[in-house]
Amino acid sequence: MSVRQAPRHTVLVTVLAALGFAALFIGFDSARPGGAPWLKSLADWIGLNPQADSTRSPFTPLGIAELPKDPDAPSITALPTLPSLDSTQLPFDLLSLEGQGGQGIHRAVRRAGVWFPVFSPGSNAANADPEKTDTTKVPLYITSPTPPITPPNQNLTYPFEAIGGTPPYRWRMVLGVEGFSINPSTGVLTGQHPEPTSLPLAIHVTDATGAEDSALYTLRISQTDPLTLTTTELPLGTIGTPYETTLTASGGTPPYTWSTETTLPEGFTLDPTSGLLSGLTATTGFDQEITLRVTDAVSQETTATLPFRIEAPFEITTPNNLLPAAPGAPYQITFTTEGGTAPFLWSLTEGNLPLDPQSTPWTLSPEGILSGQASLIDSTHRFTLEAQDATGITSRKTFTLPIRRSLIVLPSREKAGLAWHPREIAALIGSPARAYTVTRTLTPDGANPQVVYQGSGTNFVDHGLATTATYFYTLHAHPPSGPPIPIATTTATLRPFTTARGRPGQLADPHADAVKIFRPLSNGGHGSGFVPGNVTGPPDGTGTFAPASNPDHVLSLHARIGTPGANPDPFGGSITLAFEDNLIENGPGEDFTVFENVFFINGDPNQRFMEPAIVSVALFEDQWYRFPIDIVPPATTSSTNPTTDPFYYNRGFAGRNATTGSNPTDPQQSGGDSFDLSALKIPGLTWVRYIKIQSTGHNVLRDDFGGHPVQHPTSLGATTGTSSSGFDLDAITAIHY
Repeated sequence: MSVRQAPRHTVLVTVLAALGFAALFIGFDSARPGGAPWLKSLADWIGLNPQADSTRSPFTPLGIAELPKDPDAPSITALPTLPSLDSTQLPFDLLSLEGQGGQGIHRAVRRAGVWFPVFSPGSNAANADPEKTDTTKVPLYITSPTPPITPPNQNLTYPFEAIGGTPPYRWRMVLGVEGFSINPSTGVLTGQHPEPTSLPLAIHVTDATGAEDSALYTLRISQTDPLTLTTTELPLGTIGTPYETTLTASGGTPPYTWSTETTLPEGFTLDPTSGLLSGLTATTGFDQEITLRVTDAVSQETTATLPFRIEAPFEITTPNNLLPAAPGAPYQITFTTEGGTAPFLWSLTEGNLPLDPQSTPWTLSPEGILSGQASLIDSTHRFTLEAQDATGITSRKTFTLPIRRSLIVLPSREKAGLAWHPREIAALIGSPARAYTVTRTLTPDGANPQVVYQGSGTNFVDHGLATTATYFYTLHAHPPSGPPIPIATTTATLRPFTTARGRPGQLADPHADAVKIFRPLSNGGHGSGFVPGNVTGPPDGTGTFAPASNPDHVLSLHARIGTPGANPDPFGGSITLAFEDNLIENGPGEDFTVFENVFFINGDPNQRFMEPAIVSVALFEDQWYRFPIDIVPPATTSSTNPTTDPFYYNRGFAGRNATTGSNPTDPQQSGGDSFDLSALKIPGLTWVRYIKIQSTGHNVLRDDFGGHPVQHPTSLGATTGTSSSGFDLDAITAIHY
């Protein structure tokens, strides 16, 4: 990526003044506190009132409830005031701020989900004096995400927003859609379209000086019926017989495109246009699950995981989903068959068997006996076994073996998260449960139980618990008939909390605690020798212009240049982290923040160097949910290079905001990229404990709203696939813990 100079048409403003709309994806309350006293206190803070007391506490913006304060949290109650500014130089709405953080030259403010430096210190950023430093020159940006899907013949009203430059703004559509128009003064798009379609929409904005910015969107007109994969089961096939079945879908906007998220068995293909699944196997039967994906014409997609079975003369009868192994406990299972000619010879054909606490693989005997001791940490293992009978006929089956307790509990700050897996409970009681009850006691004998949950869900958060206390929980499953059956009992001891790095078994913290999986693109990358310490605990970045960079502070995931639609794994490294002494609760607003070492080339706030990543979360290791991503490229004219424009990576990305150095648990102060679990729209998901970060690579992934390829910076070795290329993880911190 070539470093470009700041655009011609800029005006001296502080970014904290930027106009725009509250970020739709982030989910902050947009209520504004009213009255002159609040406005005066904010004016005091930014320096419009130079006589103000510099020791007062900072404001709480936008009426967002202040989070409980941790005594160990970094304090920002005595920030120095900014240089005095003439209010006529600040053409923006002071009430529109979402947060402020950092001290001195590192002062930053948040608007439309993006953190902007207040100062423009230049190449001497580390030693710059804010009293002698210019405030940021903010270019003109269109900030709006992609408009929502609209049904045919239904009116759409969508306000496009801009910040920076010199208001007033003038709006126009250069590439429009029939039936729609944009108000040139307000930027509000209105109209309707009679037919389902997906069309490009080019929006341009010009400020009072003639500066211009543009954005290219995809306007999606689609039926209100959600896209549904209507194939609910795959027909049984047999060895030696050609197999054919056509997948079907409904809703959304045809035509559909078909693909798989899992590798098909050898000899089978899926036609992306017709949805025809076909193939032939001559000597090997199999029984496995495959995940199918259908995408419609406006880039909506949905998936389904279905059993796929080709029958051999004999069948492996052990269920695909094995009963879980308890952490640290011995485990043994004998796999069984029906039919065929004995004896049978068993072998591992795909995946890896679990490891014991000493990292020794479990053993599979030729007779089909799997045995070993479970590891001490929760994990899920998928592997494929093959049985060969005396005549040479083979059959394969894919198994899933979880290592976890039947009742999961994760203590946190004055609360505990609990979860269970219905499929595993059904295997234990012989049928699906119709409901569950969880009781809590203060003693291991179960005396005086208190019901803390009753329902058909799979997880909940138990609030109002006492620090240092130990609680005993029991899960009861309600079968289709008869009394409840006790399934499992577990305990939780609540530890005191600090926002600094905790001490295992003594002091908990709100940050990620362990690395579950690290998959870089090459060995020996930046920070790889310091895992897990450099990505657990609090962020090491100390300010907007002082990002973490040492290998003991950050970990590079790596990125390469690819082609759109390719498997992203060879082009973007990934890491999965676990929270072990706290949870991330689905609370009001944002729930956790990812910190990357975003920096500003030569100390120029408009030359933001971002290496993006996608973010997924999980409660169970085998059920992941990814945050949707929204790319908004320029239509033609752009105020900055797209990959230095934080609104290009409009929604769902980590790696676009610098760390301010302030309280990492408060998204109104911390900087970084904050995420709201409710944006995933997963019914019943109350908390998570795993987060996966994957570098996007360059030109590999497509976004979820317009199908645009995700670009990645290519300068400064950012896409070499080695060393410090790709996303550089500093820390992940819970907000609601």
